[in-house]
Amino acid sequence: MLTTHSRHYAAGRLIKSDADESHAIYVVMDGWASIFKSMPEGQTQIIDFGLPGDFFDLTAVDGATVAMGLETVTDATIAAVPLAEWLALERTVPQLAQVNKIEAAAIRTRIAERMLRLGRGKADERLAYAFLEMGVRTGAMRDDTMNCYHMPVTQQQIGELMGLTAVHVCRTLRRMARQGLVSTADHIDLCICDRAALEDLAGITAETLAQEIQP
Repeated sequence: MLTTHSRHYAAGRLIKSDADESHAIYVVMDGWASIFKSMPEGQTQIIDFGLPGDFFDLTAVDGATVAMGLETVTDATIAAVPLAEWLALERTVPQLAQVNKIEAAAIRTRIAERMLRLGRGKADERLAYAFLEMGVRTGAMRDDTMNCYHMPVTQQQIGELMGLTAVHVCRTLRRMARQGLVSTADHIDLCICDRAALEDLAGITAETLAQEIQP
């Protein structure tokens, strides 16, 4: 079913805008996508990133429109499964309903953790959390050694996720590198050099975060 409804998109392709009609569940098969909200003047807040295996029901409470937009971050393959087919599959495969609950709980939890830092955290605390979250979600946080992974986003997109300007992200990232917390290369290969210190700064351990957000 997923293969039937999947389509390849280039990076930066807008798939759904806020308030578009809602017809499908979106499954990220390959690549990265962003879930976002935008202001009438064009300011954008990234609500979440979709990584391979993630799926999203963007439908608003009216059951007819999407509450959030969807855009590819990298070249990506995304399946748009019609809602009627997805619901029929749930009836045929009861385990899928449980998977839906677990996935929804993971999304709620990571959004709540980010909202806490957006409302109460300083810039370095916000980025520390973001780097731990992405490390967990990409599977890089496996032990206490240096954890490295590729995060195919711009500093602007990191800022849109964590409520910071690109300039603020750049300055804070440089300061964290000087402090020996992280190192970066290219756009963006990131290594967590001092995991314990980064966890203290973020106010959460990678193990706890994994339990909360990793389906």
